[in-house]
Amino acid sequence: MINDGFLEQLQVSIEEYLRGLSTFRGTPILTYKQSDIDSILRAAVGGGVGSTILILPPSPTEVLPNTPGPVFKKIICKVQVIENFATNRTGRSAIFIAERVMQYLHFWRPRIGDWNDELTLSITNPWSSTLENDTNIITLQFEINCVLKYM
Repeated sequence: MINDGFLEQLQVSIEEYLRGLSTFRGTPILTYKQSDIDSILRAAVGGGVGSTILILPPSPTEVLPNTPGPVFKKIICKVQVIENFATNRTGRSAIFIAERVMQYLHFWRPRIGDWNDELTLSITNPWSSTLENDTNIITLQFEINCVLKYM
């Protein structure tokens, strides 16, 4: 599979940046791909260390009219922190991990080609949380501007 698209590069750059931080050492960091993500998550959260960071595929929103590129008003980047209360052996809660992810990614500038914009927390929906059985899922939402250019 070829991973040359801007959106995939953005997703991978977020993963590589977080993986390189000592704060998240010992916490699995995964990117959502079309592979069997459910079994990977079950292994990482249920039977593994009990928490993981999942980077979802970026999704473009509203297109600016009459502009080449296309130019998107923004791209939404969601990062989920998933914790199983029963198996978490990291000593760090999902809330703690999510706070650190927000601190590191808010105003972070991806290193993708000549990219010159930065991620920011979403003004309208920066954080949501759901509880399913013993699993806490915190979804953080970031935004970035984007012009898709193809050579």
